[in-house]
Amino acid sequence: MKHVRRFIKYKHQVMLILGVYIVFLQFDEQHNQVVIDNTFIHDYHASIFFFISLFFWLIVYYLMIQFSQYYQNSKVQLENDPLTDLKNRNFLKGADFRIQKDLKTKGFHCIGVIALDIDYFKQINDSLGHYIGDLVLIRIGEILKTNVRQYDECYRVGGDEFILIIRAHHYVELVDLVNRLQNCILKDAYMCDICLQSVTVSGGLIYLEPHEEIHNAMLRADDLLYVAKRSGRGQIHHDPINI
Repeated sequence: MKHVRRFIKYKHQVMLILGVYIVFLQFDEQHNQVVIDNTFIHDYHASIFFFISLFFWLIVYYLMIQFSQYYQNSKVQLENDPLTDLKNRNFLKGADFRIQKDLKTKGFHCIGVIALDIDYFKQINDSLGHYIGDLVLIRIGEILKTNVRQYDECYRVGGDEFILIIRAHHYVELVDLVNRLQNCILKDAYMCDICLQSVTVSGGLIYLEPHEEIHNAMLRADDLLYVAKRSGRGQIHHDPINI
């Protein structure tokens, strides 16, 4: 699979080299002429070879484009949640590598892991129907994507459970972000309209320890999330050790 990805990445260069090579062969064949009585007799087989080769090259190029598009679409389907278009658990598997790479190359000093859960989501589904519940999930996904940066990661990891992996230079940035997210969700007019009341979330925010795996960090964030649930919901608890 690694070699396939490399070939797809450089497919245009490969096909260009192939095309140049075919033209070179044709050019070389065109000069294989026979001199009889000072008259150049053109080798028509060279022309036939050229057009067949060109046709073959175009077919291969077209098939490679189609395969590349299919591969990219399959990758998106494999790594994205179909309802919210957030990332899913398949993409989460590579989070540890991406985090360590960004810490080394992009100058971030801390990584925040945020676990969010929609309050009373079961009641929304039971009283208003799963269609409205899906609209709430979609809208919260949009709010999350709007409020984070391109290099941050938003996941839907369960029915109404979300995980955010946020790159930051200071822990205060993470606290500001969760407060902003909480406020945006609470005051969102669209969800207030379809649910006939405000929608709130509970959450936990932790700071990723050096060399800590994301799975363990998610468990710690989940622990704080359930503390928030038991404390009355509609709040996000922070890891006090890292403030």
